[in-house]
Amino acid sequence: SDLEAEVEAEGHWKAFSWIPFVARTRRGTRRVKSLSKALRFSTERYILIEGEPGSGKSVALRHVAHTLAAKAATNRSMRSLIPMYVNLKELERHNGEVVDRNFIESFILKSLNRVNDRDVESFLDTEFQRGLREQSWLFLFDSFDEIPEVLSSTEADEVIQLYADAITDFLHGMNQCRGILASRQFRGPRQAEFRRFLILSLSEERKHKLIKKALLSPKAEQELIGRLGTARPELQDMSRNPMFLGLLCQHIDSGQPFPEHGHNVFETYIDTRLLRDEQRVAKRFNVSSKELRAIAELVAFTMSAETAIGLSPTRERLKIAMKNQHSIVPDNFEVILDALEFIKIARTDSAVTTTSPVFTFAHRRFQEYFATTIVLREPGRISQRQLLTDGRWRETAVVLCQNQSIVALSPLVDEAKILLHDMLRNHPLVVSDEISLDSISQGHIYAMIPSKVKVQEFDWPSGLLHLLGLLQDGFFGRVDDLPSDIRLISGRAIISAYTQGILLDKIYAVEVSGISEQNILTEIFRHALSEPSKALKNVVYQQVARIRSIPEDLASWIRSTIIYMDHQGILHSERYTTQAHLMRIDQSKHFISVMNLVLNISRFNLLMHLILMILIVSHPINYLNIIVKDVFLLNYNIATVINTLTQSSIIYYISSLTLIAFSFFGGIAGVYKFNLQETLL
Repeated sequence: SDLEAEVEAEGHWKAFSWIPFVARTRRGTRRVKSLSKALRFSTERYILIEGEPGSGKSVALRHVAHTLAAKAATNRSMRSLIPMYVNLKELERHNGEVVDRNFIESFILKSLNRVNDRDVESFLDTEFQRGLREQSWLFLFDSFDEIPEVLSSTEADEVIQLYADAITDFLHGMNQCRGILASRQFRGPRQAEFRRFLILSLSEERKHKLIKKALLSPKAEQELIGRLGTARPELQDMSRNPMFLGLLCQHIDSGQPFPEHGHNVFETYIDTRLLRDEQRVAKRFNVSSKELRAIAELVAFTMSAETAIGLSPTRERLKIAMKNQHSIVPDNFEVILDALEFIKIARTDSAVTTTSPVFTFAHRRFQEYFATTIVLREPGRISQRQLLTDGRWRETAVVLCQNQSIVALSPLVDEAKILLHDMLRNHPLVVSDEISLDSISQGHIYAMIPSKVKVQEFDWPSGLLHLLGLLQDGFFGRVDDLPSDIRLISGRAIISAYTQGILLDKIYAVEVSGISEQNILTEIFRHALSEPSKALKNVVYQQVARIRSIPEDLASWIRSTIIYMDHQGILHSERYTTQAHLMRIDQSKHFISVMNLVLNISRFNLLMHLILMILIVSHPINYLNIIVKDVFLLNYNIATVINTLTQSSIIYYISSLTLIAFSFFGGIAGVYKFNLQETLL
């Protein structure tokens, strides 16, 4: 549902106006509870929606298309905006076709006339170009990251830039229409014309709402919420994805124990689907559930291994590709594909007219699950280097790192070490190669950073960001299993990019710094917190859980962040998300106590103001006299005493009650709240 699609949106948007018929716009970055609402009120011509698979991009785009189409159908105006939903995952060039605006337009026209209807073609011939000039169309481009040539990309490389430029060119010139492009996030340069709408992960509050909608039994619901709070870090992260959380609810509802890994959740869902319809499938198609699973795994593996066919190949191309992978194609292959579509694990919906039916999985996550199952069972089917460098195999590599022992992963880890050395061998790193773990542990990290470094856009070696991010996600919670030389060389790369690069490079460096040595993490975070950029500090806040022992200066910054959130008025609305994040941090009980204190002191502050107002109204002379003579002296003395106390949770609560009591007798509660917050810092 549209519940999950909360976004952080850039650019101009239509704001509420008190004056009728007078439009009012505002500009900046804002957080909107609904992606559909953000799109509806945005005045930007080009929008890029970014989010992970399963985050709700396609659902939101289809919802927008359906809403606008229904509105246009009942609107008598000739100026109605008509949505054009175009799924790009079948955008494939043949025989050296040039990827340009004409290539994009040709695909759009084929997509719109997928039914191969003469009347539709006639309408497009007469109205399409006029609609471009008169801004009649709203182009909704979905699944940019699933374009066959883009699937293998790990960063914003030449292929991504080629297709992005072609779409941008199509939306320029005589075309005056708006365009919305949906894709997963690629690190690197992006089209300057597009304003980014980033789909946010589920907050704790939204997770609870989605769990409520799953209609679990009270016992199962309580168990799920409770276990999520103490689950492994990677499982907590995955539960912030709407699709995964929905599958997790089904996993618990089926009576399964709380999973150890995300892969188990997909396995339960697939097994349930296969067993639920086993008798129907056997009666209708004469196929067993075992045959269905076997073919689904081979098909999914082939889609990843054969780079030319993409995720929506025709059945004929799929047969040829499977034979290229030396897989046996059974005589009833077509029947098995029909059965997979029947139980809704797969579907057939071609964006263009084809001579052979198109086969695709119901969601990309299902294809990744089946392909990963084969690699887990037969590790030799795909090379270690391809697992680490090809975007098609990223999720498979992460699952391997999360589920297997370090002994079983030794070939993969050795290949990662070779790749890191190859990427950085000829790169002008700032950090000396002679630096050792001993010097890092002794706190000599500042000596590694030259005092004068020319700041410019950092030349990231191709694939480095992808590899560091993969290792960070795969070894989250078990970084010490990685060899020390991998952690050291990744730390050198991070320091180099951070000290040499521009702000965007600093953000990227902090985002993938998770496998670096603890001292490197600490010092990089300290540098980042001294920068004025709010975006950089937000990344540090998300990454600080990777530090096992948080020093006092970073602890003070975390407390100040909690207070800042309260000042901004967002701490209460995001209290569940904040608490879940703080639970993963060293000294979690301490920080949660601080958060609870800040939340409660605001309520007490309001109450004391109300009491004060009543007292002053009833005895104005007496209380005004106290305010003038005694309040500021009392305030100074209390603040001095509290600043000498130790920073324990009990002391914070005692301090809070003490300040509230003095506020009652003195009459200025707000002043003491400020001093309490200063004490927390």
